[in-house]
Amino acid sequence: MPQVRSLLEFGNLHLKLLCGEEGLSREIGSPDVNRPGLELTGCFDFFDPNRVQVFGRGEVRFVADYGGRADVRASVQRIFRSPIPCAVVTNGLTPPPILIEQGREEGVAVFGADVPTTRFYKRLYDSLEHFFSPSTLIHGTLVDIFGMGVLLLGESGAGKSECALELVSKGHTLVADDVVRVVCLSERVLQGTSPHLLRHYIEVRGLGIVDLSKLYGVRAIRREKQIDLVITLEDWRPETVVERVGLDRRVYTILGVDLPHLVIPVKPGRNISTIVEVGARDQRLKLMGVHSAQEFNERLMRKTAQGSGNSDSAGRGPDPAPRSERDEG
Repeated sequence: MPQVRSLLEFGNLHLKLLCGEEGLSREIGSPDVNRPGLELTGCFDFFDPNRVQVFGRGEVRFVADYGGRADVRASVQRIFRSPIPCAVVTNGLTPPPILIEQGREEGVAVFGADVPTTRFYKRLYDSLEHFFSPSTLIHGTLVDIFGMGVLLLGESGAGKSECALELVSKGHTLVADDVVRVVCLSERVLQGTSPHLLRHYIEVRGLGIVDLSKLYGVRAIRREKQIDLVITLEDWRPETVVERVGLDRRVYTILGVDLPHLVIPVKPGRNISTIVEVGARDQRLKLMGVHSAQEFNERLMRKTAQGSGNSDSAGRGPDPAPRSERDEG
């Protein structure tokens, strides 16, 4: 579980530590957020101490106006004495003195944020979701091709990095090479990124490790991308059965999510990067409802049916000539 200090790394939250520095080592047990409006009135039936506690305009105004009452003060003390991760005062508001007092007394970090409460909610949840969502590490290369996240898989030496390098030279974007960290968001979206140590780097046999951000500029790299297609590169063998038409739908399952899957045989003379590029374009068309293989199959079936009808009529012999032609004869 992430620690409270990790919130300071999210620049979009605009957090400023007000007190309780010793509470930065506390763990955040849930990506959800809580506004303790009910708790301030004494109702703790639905209180979850694993959530970050956010004090918006309503909570701050209530504590400022009624913090002198014994019951409200007791409620604030109960909130801070529970194992909450931290407290955040949004909208750039000045926290009531009792919040700072309890934060220092109980060792709970209290932050200030200039972000409106609703916007802070969304940003905080999106940031914490990566920590709490299922994740895995995959040996492969992730490239952004025409807005499609394409995950290249295959044995070592299959040419994944070389293919990615050629795609980058064509204007596409590298997300991760060698190791791809995949996170399942909202139980159906797979987000791929590169471990921090390997970000921007790619290993090319014969060249070694190169930094694409310095070779091609920042346009050549991307921090993360949703995975839309999986392509496996495998050595060409005469006995290998490969897809020739494209009607069979293969899937590759990662963290319980099925993704479209293509298997591309690799052998000298084949331009793999172009084939991968076309595969990404074709998958994009499929998402738009255009399936080339199905359209071709339907045309072929119609043509076959028409041919069968013509053969039946051919068995009856040629049609008789028009009356005018018979008369002329």
